[in-house]
Amino acid sequence: MKRFRNIVFGLIIFIFTIIIFNRVEYSYKTSSYKIIPKKSILAKAIIQKMNYKEDTPVTKYINIKQEKDIDNKKYILFVFGDNKELAGSAEFTKGINNKYKIEWVSHGTSIDGNEIIKTNKGKYILLTYKNLHKKVQYAKVLLNNKEFKVEFPKEEYVITFHKVPDSTQDHYIDINNIKFYTSDNVDITQEFLFEE
Repeated sequence: MKRFRNIVFGLIIFIFTIIIFNRVEYSYKTSSYKIIPKKSILAKAIIQKMNYKEDTPVTKYINIKQEKDIDNKKYILFVFGDNKELAGSAEFTKGINNKYKIEWVSHGTSIDGNEIIKTNKGKYILLTYKNLHKKVQYAKVLLNNKEFKVEFPKEEYVITFHKVPDSTQDHYIDINNIKFYTSDNVDITQEFLFEE
């Protein structure tokens, strides 16, 4: 009987230890994932990241124009400035608690991004552009001597992506390896890249 009590007591301690360890591990894994995926809270996180280590704040307000979830990542396009003449993008990573942490913010005078991103499920071509006149239907991207067709939604602010092999080594895509096309398959790369 005493031996049985010792075994039960040992099992209780063992189970209690596992529960405590899992709580500590969960707490550790979620401590930096604090951002709730609500537009106003995401905007606030972007503004804080933009103004971090700045003597004069870059901005106090942004207008989120587009959001796109890709596996455990969230990408955001936004504008800011007195006349909304400045633009930027941001990347967030989703934690196991379904909250986010901000990875990076980039901003300047235009929205034009082309890169290879890595999520928890693979690698993708990520294109972020302002499709002012909504003429672009798709882009052809040459990557490692293979061509990928990336569809563009009929929206002014575009975040679009296409899966690529996990063996892809590139991180950035040279703009010379991207061609933009209309629905009639007309190459409008030069017009698109230099439109006002």
